[in-house]
Amino acid sequence: MGLLVGLSIGKYSFWEIHIPAYLYRNVFTTALPFVLIGLYIRKYQESILLRSKNLNIIILVFVILSYIEYLLYWKLHTYKGGDLMLTTIPTAIIFFLYFIQKKPTWGKRNIIKIIGKDYSLNIYLYHILFVNIFRIFFNKKDYPLLYQFEFPIVLLFTVAIFFIYHRINITITQKKQF
Repeated sequence: MGLLVGLSIGKYSFWEIHIPAYLYRNVFTTALPFVLIGLYIRKYQESILLRSKNLNIIILVFVILSYIEYLLYWKLHTYKGGDLMLTTIPTAIIFFLYFIQKKPTWGKRNIIKIIGKDYSLNIYLYHILFVNIFRIFFNKKDYPLLYQFEFPIVLLFTVAIFFIYHRINITITQKKQF
């Protein structure tokens, strides 16, 4: 419900008045609904995964739909960056299901598990800071192509920063124990 409220007064609002982002982009309209969806999926994981066939194809379809939606906003000059789009909701849920179902392991340990366990809180708390830093150095007007890849660049940068931070923390903790 919170997602729908956030979308209807924010990105998909047909009102001519300006609504401050904090009214439609807050914990009640974005974070909490996604956490509740995650809890629901976890609770009914077995039955959901039994009914979730062909996730590869479904992911591909929704990634394409998300990109088309993004391009439409870009072309209409209504994309502000960071907006929650309608197609990103099912895309995020399907990716979540995919990683539960496939349990990918890249390297010796499961990278998704490591990122989720060790870095996710910091990524959640600080990614907006890194988005703003990115936008200071690479604005949409001067770097239109680079700006289109803002999400993966900021994601990789944020993960890298907190990987380094986590390693430093481990090293300091180990030195204190000796």
